[in-house]
Amino acid sequence: GQPTALLTDLLDNLSIKYPLELKNEFTNHPLILIYGQEELFNGQGGANPNRIVFITEVKNTQRMSEIMNNWEQTLPEDFKEILNTNPANQASQTFLSNERRGINIRYKNFPLPDKSIDYSILTSLTNHHYLVITNSRESMYSPTDKIKGL
Repeated sequence: GQPTALLTDLLDNLSIKYPLELKNEFTNHPLILIYGQEELFNGQGGANPNRIVFITEVKNTQRMSEIMNNWEQTLPEDFKEILNTNPANQASQTFLSNERRGINIRYKNFPLPDKSIDYSILTSLTNHHYLVITNSRESMYSPTDKIKGL
């Protein structure tokens, strides 16, 4: 069959820096979505209401949590170009935690939740584990609800 790409292959192509240990944690099932953002806080409708959602299946949720927790230090800088966020506009120095329907979401706003870095590691109803990274609260909620079957 055709070789499949890992999320790290895409990150390499986009010149996004990431922890090297990620290469061993993904399965061959990445998915990149464009999400039509409805929640915009500037009231202007924004020039670019679309958000990017990276979803990839992971092998070990505990190991992935450790890697992502360590990556939080440079994640805003590493993703600033692709997620269109400015690290100088961070609303907090550290990532914060939010819970939605039993799903733990880590996030940092720039400065409002319609432009952020959100990520979650979750398990589907079919017992597959996924890492989701996106750039708004709304674009995090929709795919995680679908993965969880809510």
